[in-house]
Amino acid sequence: MIWKSMLRNFSALLTGEIISKILGFSTMVYLARVISVESYGKLGFVMAVYSYFAQLANPGFDTVGIREVARSTLPLSTLINSLFSLRLLFSAGAFLLLLLFSVLAGLDGETQTLLLIQGLALLAVSFQLNYVFRGKEQMIQVALSRIVQSVSYLVLIVLFVRGDRELLLVPGMLLISTLLGLLPLYVLFRKGGGGFRLTFSAETQRRLLSAALPLGLSGLMIQVYYNLDSVLLGFLKGAREVGLYTASYKIVLLLTIVPNLLLSSFLPALSRQDEGQHPALREYVRTMIILGIPVGFVGYFAAEAILTTMFGSSYAGAATALQILLFNVSFVFVSMAFANPLIAWDKNKVYLKVVSFGAAANVVLNLILIPPFGIVGAAIATLCSEGVVAIQAYRELRRIVDLSVTYDAILLLASSIGAFALSFASHALFAMNDLAAAAMVLTLYGGIWVFFRNSLAAKVLKRWRVGEIIDVS
Repeated sequence: MIWKSMLRNFSALLTGEIISKILGFSTMVYLARVISVESYGKLGFVMAVYSYFAQLANPGFDTVGIREVARSTLPLSTLINSLFSLRLLFSAGAFLLLLLFSVLAGLDGETQTLLLIQGLALLAVSFQLNYVFRGKEQMIQVALSRIVQSVSYLVLIVLFVRGDRELLLVPGMLLISTLLGLLPLYVLFRKGGGGFRLTFSAETQRRLLSAALPLGLSGLMIQVYYNLDSVLLGFLKGAREVGLYTASYKIVLLLTIVPNLLLSSFLPALSRQDEGQHPALREYVRTMIILGIPVGFVGYFAAEAILTTMFGSSYAGAATALQILLFNVSFVFVSMAFANPLIAWDKNKVYLKVVSFGAAANVVLNLILIPPFGIVGAAIATLCSEGVVAIQAYRELRRIVDLSVTYDAILLLASSIGAFALSFASHALFAMNDLAAAAMVLTLYGGIWVFFRNSLAAKVLKRWRVGEIIDVS
């Protein structure tokens, strides 16, 4: 029953996310080809800075909302109005802080204007209703909202942006498309008799806020190790470096659709189970690890071809950074597998601790590596920071459940490394095409993994009791 529900949710989210992400990615590819690398870097810098203020405007309210709707611990109208009032307050505060930053940061006039226009989107955060439909596991409606936003953004950009002269229109187009994306959920919400009303219930909002703030701080830490590199590159290396790095990072973000979709599909089921029950957790962790580990090995060969094909030869200088960042995607799968069950079980402070380790590592490494190595240093810092998060999350989760991933990790790593070694040799000896080598890695990975799972070594590992990904005694 759990699998049937999650498969339905995953399919709806997968369809919506794939369509919206592809459209969003296509929009960014179009922009990269019609504006200069420097202008593209300004957009990347603005979005990186904006992400911090967006996190302040919505510090964990979505996740708390999904969890509360799934558990039905509050009347739905009370929950929606309480969160609406909190979001309105936080959004206004975040916009004022963004305004202050734009004045004090010493930005050039064009970048400052871009940031202020983008900042207006903070005021739309209060009216988002995704969490209501996600909590009810009505994922088709959520997917529709995302698609409307992505389609409208692409259409507006293609119609009105032809080059650097229209750069200031870009954040305005994003704001309009965001509002259009809110409409489908709002219409359905109103048809169901819903509405927004300012309300101040000290007890309810204090409880929601106490649950959300650790998540908000966690999200802020995540933004540090996702976006600090772009911000520091902007201040230390200039807009061109940010443009190159932004192009490579857009590809990475496209690939992270899969772990985020898996999380969204599993989160309601995980939220309904406490840490003593693990049918959904077992499948969640196993699926994330199996899908995540080979990404970096495949990406090593495919990185340059993907980058130049999509963004053009002007962005070829980001190929090495992209290779490193694709290995980071593997760590994203693993760290999310271990860290996100903590959120589902209300271990928000533990989750904050986990991501704080990653944020601290990212700050230090970026400050050390960006000045001498630029975007390559930023990519290395991101990879190492995600590794820190994965290790710390695994340690914390093991304190709650008897968790062992040794068997699966050995088999998957052996499969990936074996496939990579064979493909690397073929690539070097026979001048194999990069994309063919990437496809070879993926094919061999599956074959070697199946072989290892049925080998004598696998039987020995199982006998040593490392064959269970979760063993609850």
